[in-house]
Amino acid sequence: MIAIALGLMALAVQNDPAVSYREGLYEEVDQGNLEKAIEHYAKALQGGADPALKARARFRQGHCHEKLGRKQDAEQAYRDVIERFPAQEETVRLARGRLAVLEGKEPAAAVPLETEVPRLILDLADRDFKKRENAIRRLTLIGESVLPDLRRASQHKDVALSMGAARVLLELEQYEGLCPVFVRAFEKKLFGDPDRQAFAELLRARPEARPHYAASLSRFSAYQLKTMATLYSGLMQDSAYSAALEDRIVAEDDSDLAKAWYCGANASHLARLIPRLTHREKPQYSKLLYLLKGTDQSLMELDDAAREALSKVLLTALAHPEVAGPFLESGPDNSLALLAYHMTPTSFLKGLVSSWLKNPNAGTRISVIEGVEELRIGGLQDFTFEILASGDTAEDVKLQILSHIGNFKLSEPQQHVLTTYYLSYLKKFASDPNANADVLYRAATYLPTRLPPDSADLDLVLNVALDHEVDAEKLDPPVQKRYFQAALRALARKETRGHALKVLQHPEAATERLKIGGFLLGMGEDPLVQKAVRLFADTVKSAASDERTRALKETGPVLKSGSRLARVRLFVELYGVRDATLNEAAKVAVHDPDEGIRYRALCHCSYLADPDAIPLLIEALKDPEPFNRQQAAYMLGAAPSAAAIPPLIDLLQSPDQEVRAAATQALTKIRAHFDKQQEWRKWYEDLKKRDQK
Repeated sequence: MIAIALGLMALAVQNDPAVSYREGLYEEVDQGNLEKAIEHYAKALQGGADPALKARARFRQGHCHEKLGRKQDAEQAYRDVIERFPAQEETVRLARGRLAVLEGKEPAAAVPLETEVPRLILDLADRDFKKRENAIRRLTLIGESVLPDLRRASQHKDVALSMGAARVLLELEQYEGLCPVFVRAFEKKLFGDPDRQAFAELLRARPEARPHYAASLSRFSAYQLKTMATLYSGLMQDSAYSAALEDRIVAEDDSDLAKAWYCGANASHLARLIPRLTHREKPQYSKLLYLLKGTDQSLMELDDAAREALSKVLLTALAHPEVAGPFLESGPDNSLALLAYHMTPTSFLKGLVSSWLKNPNAGTRISVIEGVEELRIGGLQDFTFEILASGDTAEDVKLQILSHIGNFKLSEPQQHVLTTYYLSYLKKFASDPNANADVLYRAATYLPTRLPPDSADLDLVLNVALDHEVDAEKLDPPVQKRYFQAALRALARKETRGHALKVLQHPEAATERLKIGGFLLGMGEDPLVQKAVRLFADTVKSAASDERTRALKETGPVLKSGSRLARVRLFVELYGVRDATLNEAAKVAVHDPDEGIRYRALCHCSYLADPDAIPLLIEALKDPEPFNRQQAAYMLGAAPSAAAIPPLIDLLQSPDQEVRAAATQALTKIRAHFDKQQEWRKWYEDLKKRDQK
């Protein structure tokens, strides 16, 4: 099986077009065996090579035929390049040039390779970027036939020329001796972007070139090193390079060196550099932190021992204000994520974060706790509740913690801590207009779920709940009952009256709604009185008889008071309800100075059809308000009484047309009533006479 596999591998190599092309170059350039070279180029053409390689192979065949004196074969090869590979512009241009020479058509435009190559090599040193880059491309296309010239050019004293030649050799995969050429040009700062990319490609492709580069690091600027590291981050995996770079990091203060280092640095590099920066007379803590900020965290998987050691170093470093200050100013939220990654949870939370939360700058404290809360780190929840329970923690930090507390699933001890803090906060700040409204709301929502229904503190909590409009549905039934009672008491406060009425609409608050009447007097002329009375009246109408009597009895002081709005609304909303308290109040109210109250009282009296109401209605015919006289007349028409006839007749003399019309209608109804009585009476007498006969 192994022999078969090896045979297949050998066959694959033989069929590789790139291999066939290189073998053709070897035979053509090194051995001078042109026939053999033509055969290898033919194999490259038959394989699955890309068009660029096939175009070069066919061009090289034409060049071989030309050297052998086979003009027709050479011309055909060049025509094939032009016709079959039109997209390969450089190779096509070369083929056109050779074809023109062979056909004798454009001798001035066509330049023999023997003449063109020296000119192209000289162009490698040209200051014109396009001309230089064009020369590099052309020489690369011409290929291995110019290798001797290129090797000589790479050793030229002109740095730009040698650099250009080195780039062509690199393209042709001729790596030997190239690194010193690049280093010399790099040192002279004659590099352009394509040159730097070529150098990086050499270092990537040839590991043997890296030690030479590492030995030359002292000759380059920090910026140059950063640039090369950016192009090829694998340099840090070369021990000689990483050691040389770290020497410069320790010795120099240049951010570009750090940037060069963290392009590819990993945990082993960090572990090696930490003691070099910190175990010295003047530890370089700031430099270490700068390095940490730029590293790729995915490459920094420290083991437990290394993480513990780094944690101690960082705690020591960040205890220095001159180190921690700039670090915090650069953004605590980002810094914390970095430190949490590199430190053990205990050192990070209880060592570093605890100390930073005592920072005198309030903005820093808040930024720190905000940053910590965004992290996913073991022990964070326990730590959060420890600082919440601590008397040394600043109030602003605690408030910030509370804003994120809903993200946690709390243990019983943690719920106890939260309950204690919320109660403490309410007792201190419940009546403070500057208190944190969000915390008050959270406390008022949370504490009813924790305090027993008979807790002495629950009334305070529920009052705050009303202030912040906590929904009754969020409370358990036993607590709901006390919440309804608190809502009833809250009717006395204008600020909470609206939400209190909303709470009292709850289906389970009927008992409390029946007591609203006793609180109306304290509501004055607040427009919400209308809503309160309507809520009260709707409940009274559906209540049992004894409950209704008790509820209406509590409205007695209101009905006798000077509270106009409450009295009017009670008569309106309770119209049709028969109750002694209402009846007595209505009889008194018909003499009230307020015309509106007199009218509503008359309506109530009229509805009762009480004989005692007739004198009140007759008296109302003299009311100073025409509308009330009019309504009294209508009511007497609906309750016919002989006693009402004289004053109604007098009312026919009223200057008010509507009052006269009402009196006329009432008299008409009364007459019809008595006429009907007389008719029935006569019918009855006639009936008796018939019976007697």
